[in-house]
Amino acid sequence: MFRNYQTQERRAINYNSLHDIISTSILAMLCGQDDYMGFSLWTQMNLDWLQSVNICKYGAASHDTYERFFAFLNPHSFRTCFMHSRPLTCRSS
Repeated sequence: MFRNYQTQERRAINYNSLHDIISTSILAMLCGQDDYMGFSLWTQMNLDWLQSVNICKYGAASHDTYERFFAFLNPHSFRTCFMHSRPLTCRSS
C-alpha cells in the first residue's frame, strides 16, 4: 500500500531548475508581480511562451517553490552575482 503511494508521490514532483526560478522571478517582477503567488501565476499564464524559449520545460514552479528558494537566498550574494552578470546580458550593439 505505501509503496504505491511513494511511487505516485515521486511522479508528482515537478523539477524546476535554478535558471527557471530566477528567470521567471525576474520576468514576473518586470511585468508587475511582487509576491510568490504572483510569480507562480504569471509563470503558469505564460508557460507556453516560456517553454518555447526553453524555460520551465517541466512545468511552472509553485508559489511554495519560489518561497523556499528566496528563503535560502543570500540577498547580498545574489545582488553581487546579478550585477556582475548584467553586462553580459545587456550589451549594446
